[in-house]
Amino acid sequence: IRFNARCLAAKATASRVTLELENQNVPFSADLVLACDGVRSAVRDNTGVKVRRREAGEAYLRCVADIVHPTPDRIGEYWNIDGRRAGAFPLTQKRTYVFCSVPLGHWKQILATDLDRWIRSWDDFGEPVTSLVRAIDWNAAVYDELADVRVDRWYRDRVVLVGDAAHAMTPNLGQGANSAMTDALVLINLLKPANGDWMRAAARYEKIRKPFVTRIQD
Repeated sequence: IRFNARCLAAKATASRVTLELENQNVPFSADLVLACDGVRSAVRDNTGVKVRRREAGEAYLRCVADIVHPTPDRIGEYWNIDGRRAGAFPLTQKRTYVFCSVPLGHWKQILATDLDRWIRSWDDFGEPVTSLVRAIDWNAAVYDELADVRVDRWYRDRVVLVGDAAHAMTPNLGQGANSAMTDALVLINLLKPANGDWMRAAARYEKIRKPFVTRIQD
């Protein structure tokens, strides 16, 4: 396991794949690479796979509030008639996972100059949102602009795509992580008996998983 070594690029030959890693002087090479590096996959984008990215036109923040969920009977997602959404789900250690919509492209400005007003703007949601937005360190929030990713193929040149690298989908479908874990389970069970014939295993993996995931995205 190499920590602090984000993959910047991948170069494949007939027999090996070489990865360029951040903060690592020596490249890393392998017989086969599973690209599990997300919607903006550097490994995928160096393979020549054709990628179609559809922007959803929405942005969200993901964060953790250091308090217990205030109203356990209202766990879930909350909508407002103006289109805003929020969600809250209990975590361990008396914390709560929170997500909420934010104006597309405006989070840095809000965080720098208008955070107090923005927090108060959630008061019309009532509990649990009112308490949760006041218990969050907004500097630690993760900002994401939602997108749907489709690729023409899930494997090429000793690289096999898994999860969001192959099929990122909007999170309100609730199937992104589930689909990624199923990808991994199917692929590993196909690679094990393939006796080194990774291409046959990868082709079978794509044939099984791609139609299923595409239906979910559609």
